[in-house]
Amino acid sequence: MPEQRRPEPRHEPHPKSPSPSVSADGVGGVVLRGRVLAALGCVRVATLAQLHALLTPDHASTAYLRRVTLAQEERGLVARVRHGRADVWHLTRAGQAAITASGAPHRPRAATGAAALRGGVAGRALA
Repeated sequence: MPEQRRPEPRHEPHPKSPSPSVSADGVGGVVLRGRVLAALGCVRVATLAQLHALLTPDHASTAYLRRVTLAQEERGLVARVRHGRADVWHLTRAGQAAITASGAPHRPRAATGAAALRGGVAGRALA
C-alpha cells in the first residue's frame, strides 16, 4: 500500500505582516530600502526597534524590516554595531554617498554611526 501524504497545514499570516512571498528585493522592499537609508541619514544611528517604530509601525513584527536591513548590509550601505543587547544600525560611507547622490535630506557632515558609537555620542540617540 503506498504511503499516504497528509496535507500540510495552512498558516495564515498575521493581518499586519507582509506576506511571506514578499522579499526584501520586491517593489515594497525597494521603497523600504530607500526609507531606511533616508532615516539613517537623518538620525545617524538607530536600533531595529526604532526603525520599526518609525518606518513600519503597522507591521506586527520586525522580520521584514530585518530582511531589508540585512540586504542593505550585504550591499555595503549600512552596517551594525552591537551596543548593549541591541544591534545599532548606521550608514557606511557608501550609504552616505548613496544618500548624497539621491538628493534626500541628510546630515552631510555627520560622522558615520560607527564613529559616533565609538566616541560615545550615539548613546543619547538610542534612549
